[in-house]
Amino acid sequence: RSFGGVQVSRTFYARGQTGQQLLLGAYQALSRQIAAGNVEMHPRTEMLDLIVIDGRARGIVARDLITGKTDTYFADAVVLASGGYGNVFYLSTNAMNSNATAVWRAHRRGAYFANPCFTQIHPTCIPRTGDHQSKLTLMSESLRNDGRIWVPKAKGDDRPANKIPEDERDYYLERIYPSFGNLVPRDIASRAAKNVCDEGRGVGPGGQGVYLDFADAIKRMGRKAVEAKYGNLFDMYQRITDE
Repeated sequence: RSFGGVQVSRTFYARGQTGQQLLLGAYQALSRQIAAGNVEMHPRTEMLDLIVIDGRARGIVARDLITGKTDTYFADAVVLASGGYGNVFYLSTNAMNSNATAVWRAHRRGAYFANPCFTQIHPTCIPRTGDHQSKLTLMSESLRNDGRIWVPKAKGDDRPANKIPEDERDYYLERIYPSFGNLVPRDIASRAAKNVCDEGRGVGPGGQGVYLDFADAIKRMGRKAVEAKYGNLFDMYQRITDE
């Protein structure tokens, strides 16, 4: 299917679990190397510190999260693939333990910190319900493949979506980026959504959301076809939002 940022179908879609299927494939490849004796795995282990000798990373100090035992591991080369630091932001879809501790421990030992702007801002998530909520739920980006994104043209228009006629809607991605439309790259889609919300045209709690509308897709393909493509996603989000 087509996903954001491209004008061709380039991604294999796996019922809203595309990323998870990629992860399973990576795990299978890793497991094969473990079974072959090429990799030794230490699950449920947390890096506590980086070992630096003569200005070079030469290992780590780690703790077994089950037993609490602390060990040192020395190496000729150290690769830190510790994941993101998304929870430096209040609103995030990241796991709660993606909290920058590994980045900080490496920085404390002299590692340079570059390109903090290289944080993926995702345009499709379920808007928060109020100020009490910081953890957000990521939605499948495949929904942008057929859903049309819009907000009311007028500020403060709080009518239900189906009460706002077509000529009073702003399909702003289609208007600003006619070549890509709703499939613009993620950072552009996210920035454009923020811009219309900052203008006071956002929808939902706190005015921090935009509509992702499937009425046109249902009209074009039929309800059954849309249910076949995306029904499991709608069911998943209904369990979260009760809508």
